Amino acid sequence: MLQTTILAAMKDATSHLLELVPRDPYASSRPSFLIRSVFMDRHNDGISFAIEEGPDGRYTLLDDGYYLSDFQDGTWQEIGDTLIKTYNVQVNRVTREISLTCPKGKLSDALSTYFQAIVWTACR
Repeated sequence: MLQTTILAAMKDATSHLLELVPRDPYASSRPSFLIRSVFMDRHNDGISFAIEEGPDGRYTLLDDGYYLSDFQDGTWQEIGDTLIKTYNVQVNRVTREISLTCPKGKLSDALSTYFQAIVWTACR
């Protein structure tokens, strides 16, 4: 009984921490949404990232290069390497975009991992 009550409260609490909104259709040619959180980054902007569905049915989570672009050359590369090793995400060395692609059945795990990676980066 206690576990059920706690899980229900946690689900209700997390629904207030994250918001899912349709993404600007000009931002991507693929179906996509923006996940926004109440958590702030080092610039006091809300932490957010996009999720797109690919033509193959896989999902891609991406940040449009926002979080790594604030760091200087040597620093962002070091942070990118740590992200790859720690969170198993992809880092585009040209656009400085952090992304993660997963099959539909693994979306929950991917969201958790990716959100941790973005929060870790955004709060540095």
